[in-house]
Amino acid sequence: MGLYDKYARLAGERLQFSDNGLTPFGTCIDEVYSATEGRIGNKKVILAGTNNYLGLTFNHDAISEGQAALAAQGTGTTGSRMANGSYAPHLALEKEIAEFFNRPTAIVFQPVIPLI
Repeated sequence: MGLYDKYARLAGERLQFSDNGLTPFGTCIDEVYSATEGRIGNKKVILAGTNNYLGLTFNHDAISEGQAALAAQGTGTTGSRMANGSYAPHLALEKEIAEFFNRPTAIVFQPVIPLI
């Protein structure tokens, strides 16, 4: 038995979806109106499964601060903190979070989604 043989049935089912133009990885949201509303096709829908817990997607202050940070810092380090080191603003944020929660340290990180 090969390493991936046990996944053959699942692979076949995935192909049936993709052969019919369907994706098991989610519905295409054509437009987002707010933290809780969007459009799929011609239907206005409620977005109940987003990670927008604080409702900051369209918050004007958050957008302005984000734009200012991008202009000052660029779009990213294009590498990990282990390889490139840490930026001073990241360390300052972690210190502030640790103090807020009365902890000795804190770490902020971006969840990584592997792209194939």
